[in-house]
Amino acid sequence: MELLKQETEDIVSVKLPVGSVLQWLNAYLIRGEDGYTLLDAGMPDEETFGLWQQAWRHLGISPRDIRSIIITHHHVDHYGLAARLQDVTGASVRMTEACFLQASRIWSADSVYDEEVLELFTRHGAPGHLLEVTAPELKHYVKSMTAHPDTEFIRAGDKLALGKSIFEAELVSGHAEGHLCLYDKQEQLVFCGDHVIPKMLPNLNFTLGFDENPLSSYFSSLKEHAELPVRKAYPGHMIPFRKYNARAADIAAQYRQRIDDILARMDKPMTAFELCCLVFFVPVNAEQLRFKLFEMLASLNYLQSLNLIETAEAGADGRLYYRRAPAHANRNP
Repeated sequence: MELLKQETEDIVSVKLPVGSVLQWLNAYLIRGEDGYTLLDAGMPDEETFGLWQQAWRHLGISPRDIRSIIITHHHVDHYGLAARLQDVTGASVRMTEACFLQASRIWSADSVYDEEVLELFTRHGAPGHLLEVTAPELKHYVKSMTAHPDTEFIRAGDKLALGKSIFEAELVSGHAEGHLCLYDKQEQLVFCGDHVIPKMLPNLNFTLGFDENPLSSYFSSLKEHAELPVRKAYPGHMIPFRKYNARAADIAAQYRQRIDDILARMDKPMTAFELCCLVFFVPVNAEQLRFKLFEMLASLNYLQSLNLIETAEAGADGRLYYRRAPAHANRNP
């Protein structure tokens, strides 16, 4: 995997490993008159930090040439190394307030977020053997990072100078509440993070206590971006691409098809985990359980907000069941 690619005269993409099906994160270095802006930090590990050092050496710059760090959203592959990079560069770190609040909720020395997630998964039908393998991985996940950067908040509509261009901050939700996209209206370029990526569907791994109906938010944001004049998009994963508007519309269409699929399979009261196994596949490890069960819950929360489904009484085992709402019990999508 090639570490660096010169995308334009002033934009360099930096491929950083993420250890998942996505393979790598696209971070970016954007050259300005007085230094560089670094967009997205990477995982909080030594390998990623070493790759940043290698990237700086290759470009002939020092850490102090990084004047600003911008984080698109709170997921660990984008946010994780932000505090350490701030320490070595002295750069300001900017992100949305929702990004910072979610990261602070999940990762801290006294975080019990892993216990909250396990309780949620238990209530929604995850079997004991999967919970047993998930518990230690969740514990490690929430303890993997406890340092947070000193942060300046970016608000919707803020104008940010990156390189020779002025980008407008757009706050979108769905993949992550308060996700930041940066849009250059004049050149019709967008740094879109994970809001829209080519080929794969961005997941809906929402944060408990924040936007728990992310699919509704996603549909709204995707509708806006399906109409946004974009010549080229720089995503957080895979490769920069064109036809951004068509891709935004396609993601929305695939999620709407999934909603119909869920309703079609709900022929009796079922737990979220049972539906997860029917619509996706049977999760066999902690990562699959976390991503797919959260994604199913996001879909069920959306259907419930439309009054298309309802929760049935919890069973004797305390698990929560879903069923079609009476008015839609015979719905045939």
